[in-house]
Amino acid sequence: MNAQNLPEVKWGDQYQSLTHKSNEREVIHTSGFGLAKKSISFSFNNTDEVVAEKKDTVVFGAATYLPPYGKVSGFDTAKLTERKNALDQIGTTKTGLVGYSYEGSTCSSGGCPTVAYRTQFTFGNSSLAKKTNGGGLDIYEDKSRDNSPIYKLKDHPWLGVSFNLGGESSFKPKRQGSLVSSFSEDVTQQNGAGSQHKDKNLVYTTDDYKSQNNKNHQDKHHAVAFYLNAKLHLLDKKHIKNIVQGKTVNLGILKTRIEPTEAWKRRNSNFFNGSWTYEEKGTVSVKLKLPEVKAGRCINANNPNKSTKAPSPALTAPALWFGPVQNGKV
Repeated sequence: MNAQNLPEVKWGDQYQSLTHKSNEREVIHTSGFGLAKKSISFSFNNTDEVVAEKKDTVVFGAATYLPPYGKVSGFDTAKLTERKNALDQIGTTKTGLVGYSYEGSTCSSGGCPTVAYRTQFTFGNSSLAKKTNGGGLDIYEDKSRDNSPIYKLKDHPWLGVSFNLGGESSFKPKRQGSLVSSFSEDVTQQNGAGSQHKDKNLVYTTDDYKSQNNKNHQDKHHAVAFYLNAKLHLLDKKHIKNIVQGKTVNLGILKTRIEPTEAWKRRNSNFFNGSWTYEEKGTVSVKLKLPEVKAGRCINANNPNKSTKAPSPALTAPALWFGPVQNGKV
């Protein structure tokens, strides 16, 4: 990451000069001639993972509403914090990184391909629950407050998760991108490049952003950082069970594809510039590490103050609502 906290590729002497070396990647570059036409290929292997994690304990229970303000006598501050944790978003603790360098690529500046990067999300290898009838993922009937699907967890069906993904680069900062929270199950690793699916589930793409400047000349590089945000949802309060901290939920996979833009392919001079092919062998796994989850329940206990008198019926009678709001509904 550079001074702007954006990903970048370091190659050769630049990489060797770094004090802390990490996130090494593999690239194979080949070039040759056949029938007076140059053939160039790049094969990358970016294998990584993006992880969201919360280390604080969260508590789900029947009492889902907290006091709106101030300190209320009889409430345990620590317990209130644990309940609040259940409502908070779980942010990225490890970004997923992919990088591409074209060192050694020999082409005139005018003949270098203009390339497009597309990163798709698929539910491959996910540990989300599936419908018992084999009809895909088991998605909760209601959506989250931000209108995202809520997916049931396979090992904890009373608990659901909604999430969003985003990517940013020095070429395309986050402010130019958007978070994606709804994904088609029809897209797979096998069909994602096909014309029917290639524009679906895109977490990152350069198609719509200054593509004309995104060439792969030898002094060019491209790196992307991926982020995951998630939120847990209580779906069935009658079957809450404790969960130990650190259990991992595999949400899916990010796969990046590179290819020359359609505009560059249509240029008449491309025959003399040769054929260019790109391959990405690696994927970025999308993972959520669950916090410690506890089941919070109301417990009836005797009042420890023996001199306390029975409360007035006026304080224990059920509330009556008048006007447009009745029984908590409008």
